[in-house]
Amino acid sequence: MQPYDPVKQQPFSPQQFYPNQIPISHDNSYNYNVDPVQNPYMTNINLPAQMPQMQNQENPLQQQQGGYAMGQAVNWQPPPQKQMIVPGQVAFGTVFMPKSGFEKLMVPGIFVKQKFELIEVMTGCETQNRYTVFACDVAGNKVGAPLFKCREKSGCCNRNCLPGDCRQFNMDITHDSGGILPFDGLPFLFLQRPFACTCCFLNRPFIEINFSENGINVYLGKVVNDFSCCEMFFSLYDKTNTCVYQIKGTIWQIGVYNRQQNNCACCKSCQQAFLFIHDLRQGGKKVGIIEKRGRGFSELVSDADNFSVLFPIKANAEERTLIMVACLLLDFRYFETKGGLWGNNNNNWAF
Repeated sequence: MQPYDPVKQQPFSPQQFYPNQIPISHDNSYNYNVDPVQNPYMTNINLPAQMPQMQNQENPLQQQQGGYAMGQAVNWQPPPQKQMIVPGQVAFGTVFMPKSGFEKLMVPGIFVKQKFELIEVMTGCETQNRYTVFACDVAGNKVGAPLFKCREKSGCCNRNCLPGDCRQFNMDITHDSGGILPFDGLPFLFLQRPFACTCCFLNRPFIEINFSENGINVYLGKVVNDFSCCEMFFSLYDKTNTCVYQIKGTIWQIGVYNRQQNNCACCKSCQQAFLFIHDLRQGGKKVGIIEKRGRGFSELVSDADNFSVLFPIKANAEERTLIMVACLLLDFRYFETKGGLWGNNNNNWAF
């Protein structure tokens, strides 16, 4: 029921007093462009079922027959908007929480892409390695937005004077989404590789993995580069120091030789190398694969590499974390050469 004008014997019109205001709809729909604080004529408005209830700011609303009291200040809020859940998030009520790093790794595989460093190409000075980790399909092709970023922390002399099997570094692995989500840069893992003066089977290089999400620091395990005359050989130990997986690949592959000598960039197939993941709990059965992928001409001037990893189907999240870190150590050990136009290799052979 609208306010009645006894003189004109017709309802008041809000346009008579507020000609610049948008008129209020008096049907069953609500004009959401009207601000009731600026235009208090809220007479005979039928609110839709999904419209939030209005509450006053100071005193309770005094409802009258036919509508609300004129001139009453109302705290109006727009209707809730539909929000889209972006991959990499889970909904918790109306708040979006980021997935943990372990949840992100429950995919068929990952694609590890090393950043191409132009300064390294021009000067020949080894820079800190940076990697981006994506999910990949069963064919090893990357899909979707990034999952993690990995950044090496080491000194200049350490990188340029020591061979790869002795090189000491730490590495932060943080959450990443390519700028889609506001959680980029939050820590996931912290890796430590101490200095090791390696000679054949003595003092073999290893890397320790610590879970650092949500401000905690928990030891997850380590990856050891074992001695082998003719193989790239890694053992993966869980937090109980039990060897759960071994990764092996022969050095007699064209992709390994070409990467060490920087010889061939004629085709990507000449730059490929393969290693297989063996589950020791299944008698050493092959359950996964790591592939070093070719990058074409850029491999002549840079030591940036790409890898695809297909996880074992039965591997849990912590074991998949160990395999991801083993892929990073693989690059440091066998495919990290002193890049650039002046480049010499580090001679990181499998011994």
